[in-house]
Amino acid sequence: MSSSNLIRWGGLATMLGGALLTIANLMSPFIVDFDNLSGSTATSAYAFHHGLLMLATLLLLAGIPGLHARQSEAAGRLGWAGFLVAFVGTALLMAHFWGQTFIAPVLAATAPELIDQPTPLLMAEIMLSFLLFTLGWVLFGVSMLRARVYPRAAAGLLIVGSLIPMIGRIAGSALVLGVALIWLGYALWSGRAEPSTRVAAVA
Repeated sequence: MSSSNLIRWGGLATMLGGALLTIANLMSPFIVDFDNLSGSTATSAYAFHHGLLMLATLLLLAGIPGLHARQSEAAGRLGWAGFLVAFVGTALLMAHFWGQTFIAPVLAATAPELIDQPTPLLMAEIMLSFLLFTLGWVLFGVSMLRARVYPRAAAGLLIVGSLIPMIGRIAGSALVLGVALIWLGYALWSGRAEPSTRVAAVA
């Protein structure tokens, strides 16, 4: 398989990851009860919900290299920084969702206090994962705006969508991010994301 085809398959992975993220986000208000977190965590619906999130982030890990490869020359060092931080942040978030899918339900049934009152170390791990995820995708979005390979509106949505979930428990907080990822993935898959003829950025 040629490198061009591998890049296009990265677009498909990004689209699917964005779609699963959107579906899981729409499910969230009906599954996660923050007033009774251990109770909702113990349900099979919670495991299924976070399994979708785990699969979504896994697909994004497969898509990020393709997104970056298409604009790597035009995006310069900022593009590389966004790519690396987004990849690490997404990998950490996938690991978090893996734990929420397979470990958290067991803890909720055997030691619910660990769910309702997590340790400072666990809270630090969660915050680090989400902060790196947010920072990486924001940087990635900014590099896309500068490189002008992807639709600028989609890159703008990526930046906004990455920041909204950090504000707090807003219903549908990840919907904008999901739409942005679907849009960017489609642009890559369809071949509409093409490097321009302008001089590549050097920073």
